[in-house]
Amino acid sequence: PGFVEDENGNLYKESDLPKAGRGASTPRGYGGAVMQGRPINSLPEFKQRVARNESGGNYGAVGPVIPSGKYKGQVALGKYQVMEGNVTPWAKKYLGINVTPLQFYRDPALQEALMDAKFLADKKKYGTWENVASVHFTGAPYNPKTAHKIRDVNITNKEYVARLMR
Repeated sequence: PGFVEDENGNLYKESDLPKAGRGASTPRGYGGAVMQGRPINSLPEFKQRVARNESGGNYGAVGPVIPSGKYKGQVALGKYQVMEGNVTPWAKKYLGINVTPLQFYRDPALQEALMDAKFLADKKKYGTWENVASVHFTGAPYNPKTAHKIRDVNITNKEYVARLMR
C-alpha cells in the first residue's frame, strides 16, 4: 500500500506522484509570464510549450550526443528533453525515488511526474515562468543582460525563453 507499479514494474510512492498522475487536475494559477505573446497561467500550459519546443511532444525523443561541456557525452531524453545526468538526482530530490535515465525514458508517467515536481519547485523558487524556462535551458534564472550570450548549438537563451513565451 502507498506504492504504484507501472506496466514496466517500476515502483513509485503514490504520495509523491502529482495529482495529475492519479487522475485529478493539475494545480492551476501559477501564472503571470508576459515576456511576449500570450501569458502562461498554469503548469500544464507551461509544460505544453516546453514539450512542443523540445520534442514536439514525443516521449521517445532522444537528443544528439553533447560534444563538450558539463554534459559531454550525454543526450537529452523524453518529452521535455532532460539531460540524462539530471534524471537520477532530480528523481531523488523531487520524487524521493531512485530512477535510471532508461527508466525515465521508457515511462511517460514518470516523465510527467518528474517535470511537474521540478517545474513547480523552480516556479516557487524563481517566481516567473520566464525564469523556469531559463533554468530548464541553462540551469540559471533569466538575465536579460546575458541571455543573448548563453547558447547551445542551435539557439540562445534569449531566443529559447522568447519561443516559450509566445
